[in-house]
Amino acid sequence: MRWRYIGSKVVGTSHIANSEPCQDHFEVGRLGSRGEVFFVFVSDGAGSAICGGRGAEITCKAASQFFANLPLEQCYNVQETQIFELFDAIVSRIEVAAEEEKLMPKDFACTFLGVILSESGSAFIQIGDGAIVTKFEGKENFDTVFWPDNGEYANTTCFVSDDNALASLKWKCISYIPDQIAVFTDGLQRLCLRFSDQQVHGPFFEPMFKMIANCPNESELHKLNSQLETFLKSNPVNQRTDDDKTLVLAVRENNEY
Repeated sequence: MRWRYIGSKVVGTSHIANSEPCQDHFEVGRLGSRGEVFFVFVSDGAGSAICGGRGAEITCKAASQFFANLPLEQCYNVQETQIFELFDAIVSRIEVAAEEEKLMPKDFACTFLGVILSESGSAFIQIGDGAIVTKFEGKENFDTVFWPDNGEYANTTCFVSDDNALASLKWKCISYIPDQIAVFTDGLQRLCLRFSDQQVHGPFFEPMFKMIANCPNESELHKLNSQLETFLKSNPVNQRTDDDKTLVLAVRENNEY
């Protein structure tokens, strides 16, 4: 099983105006000698946290390292045990960083979205907002794995460094694999999702997935990645959202339109 993907993160216009860097981070990779396991980890640093962007980077790198250190057979078939061990590994890394910098873990507040795929099945993990979107063979529509957790009040959500983060942890392990996945931070939620009926806005994704699926080679895929970054920086997108934006799109190879 092979995947082709593109992904980009861009700083939001509100952060540019305040001379702030992008506080999103993502990691995409493969494990195994033949790339048998494919993963995507995405995190959005809280704007209210002084090291939110650093927390996002620590979180994604901790997740990547956690699975790289696991026996490969456990990555094939992720279970509840591995998910809670992953959570502990992320929190531990944040606590270490906070201690080193004489700060509190909440100063590294960030969300987390995780996808681990192999021929044996799929594992999905989420704390906070943003979303993982999937499309499975035989289904006409895209679906969110979990609806974004926007918290009790407007413009709030849950973070991995929260005291009650474990209670907010959402996870799902299934024995089948999507044909297409998209993972994105909350800066794109209003473009990608319909909050009125909690559905995915399919026309946002369909042309991008089609181009990836029909891309003839790695060189053209690289061009698509550049086009994705240009799109995320475009005026039509910035008119809809001033937040940082991260989007990773992946298609199983041989899944042609």
